[in-house]
Amino acid sequence: MKKLILLAAMAGLSASIYAEEMMIKSVEVSGYLDMSASYTDSDAGSTSSAGLDTAEIRFKSELSDGVAIEAHVSGNGENDIIMEQAFVSYSAISNLTIIGGKFLSSLGWEAYHAPDLFQYSFSATLVYPGMENGVAASYALTDGLSVYAAALSSAWDSTDKDPESGAFEGNVRFTGIEDFTLFVGGATEKYTDRDQMLANIWASYAMGDLLLAGEINIVDDWNAEGSDGFGYLLMANYGITEKLAITLRTSALSVEDSTGADQEDLMKFTIAPSYVLTDNLSFVLEFNSLDDGIADDTYNTVAFETIVTF
Repeated sequence: MKKLILLAAMAGLSASIYAEEMMIKSVEVSGYLDMSASYTDSDAGSTSSAGLDTAEIRFKSELSDGVAIEAHVSGNGENDIIMEQAFVSYSAISNLTIIGGKFLSSLGWEAYHAPDLFQYSFSATLVYPGMENGVAASYALTDGLSVYAAALSSAWDSTDKDPESGAFEGNVRFTGIEDFTLFVGGATEKYTDRDQMLANIWASYAMGDLLLAGEINIVDDWNAEGSDGFGYLLMANYGITEKLAITLRTSALSVEDSTGADQEDLMKFTIAPSYVLTDNLSFVLEFNSLDDGIADDTYNTVAFETIVTF
């Protein structure tokens, strides 16, 4: 944590000096702390953990003529500190935004960061990429229809900066119906022995205090040539009061190799009430049960999470 504080102070000082030199109007600083305690029981035994999961600090500056820079510094309770994201964006052309550097993938219904999730854990069908090195562009065709395309060094390896893999990502997003979103996207990456592919489709619909979402993932040559699979997610989040909500989710992932043998066989059920105490402090209590057909075991987890945003 001391390293994170020191790094944040150094980054803040550097940003301040750079702001004076470049006549930056302001540097926005935000972030969050994610802390949890969890207990998991299975036939193989039990495990528990408690402490800091993630501390993230974000810096954003608007330069001039539609140019902006943004950087996210992330760490955990084990003193591992990384530059999670760092990119420049250009949005001076109407309806068009271009970004370059290291940034988060556009794919997937579930968010990457804890404050943006409806529950504590990720789903069983978590196959979409995370951070990516490359260049991307998004364009709003109409008020309710946009397209996105990215050329990447790698779709699934956040440390890869070699563009020889020929990785690409793209999507079409439709929001032309009030409270409804339809997303169709995918990613592909060329490896020495295969062309790994993901098709990601999700939709969400809000009806007052109820939010419904569904997702389908189709994978091809997943981790090995000839391994194909299918995953899904169904979720409902209901706001009981302005502060109290509950999330129900079921998800699964099945992948078979070229001989028909199971490589992944996961099914997960999650129930997670959440409570917002203040604008900056919230809590999540979760129970989830994960059936792993490969391990022939069931993992039951209880977790309590605290999230502080700033």
